[in-house]
Amino acid sequence: MLKIFVLKKRSLYITLAVLIVLIISIAILIGMSGSDETFSETTRYVYKEISAEQAKILFEKNTDAIVLDIRDEEDYTAGHIPNATQTTYSEIKKQLDYLNKEAIYVIYGSGDKKSGKAASVMANNGFPKIYILTGGIDKWPYSVE
Repeated sequence: MLKIFVLKKRSLYITLAVLIVLIISIAILIGMSGSDETFSETTRYVYKEISAEQAKILFEKNTDAIVLDIRDEEDYTAGHIPNATQTTYSEIKKQLDYLNKEAIYVIYGSGDKKSGKAASVMANNGFPKIYILTGGIDKWPYSVE
């Protein structure tokens, strides 16, 4: 009779161990997979860096592309890419709700740091078509206004 009790106790431990492993496996799978709703809520767009040559082609194919020069007004006045609009990082952040999210935006500055920061803010706020000019205005070999 003692032998039957020991076998039952051993079976109970094995069953509990299997259940614990199963519960942990399910928890890991749920944590890794997530639902489609959670995924769509956390989706963020990314911006793309493009060369001057790629930007020129983009402008030729998309005449409605919006070009944002994020340098200060003095630098902008000294020379800027044709049809560019002078703005600042702060102004972009303030205007996010008023900008067309479906438009194509090309952002440049005197380097990549500020334009990357501005592009990142726009991309994180649902703008899917954001490009930055790699190297900024210094790498623009074409005509300026």
